[in-house]
Amino acid sequence: MAEMLGAHVEDGQQGYLDDADPWGFNLIPSYKVNDEWELVFRYSYFDGDKRGIRPSDGIRRANNPGEIAAYDKAQALYFGFNYYLQGNDLKLSAGYEYADFSDQVSSTGSSVHDDDAKVNGLRARLQLLF
Repeated sequence: MAEMLGAHVEDGQQGYLDDADPWGFNLIPSYKVNDEWELVFRYSYFDGDKRGIRPSDGIRRANNPGEIAAYDKAQALYFGFNYYLQGNDLKLSAGYEYADFSDQVSSTGSSVHDDDAKVNGLRARLQLLF
């Protein structure tokens, strides 16, 4: 699966200096080993056009370091699996995600710094359809 996302946000840059055109994409190849197991990989990229994204926006419960307003760019890698207990009606998904957030955007929108934030996380989901 592949998807591309984009938006136009009026006065959307940090500090409301200008419009922002953030965009990003996800690439999600998977390999079904058999009827019960599927291996999943995901690569995600985001360019905020100085709109900004915080680590907690992309990865649930991730800490936002210090007083940083946001980061301009982010990319993430995910490795995991799906275990189909009863097809798509009952499915367990789990995996590891690593994300890198770069180019701090100040809250005034006036400067971009080169400090990065790195986030490691475990994701798990049980899907029950009825």
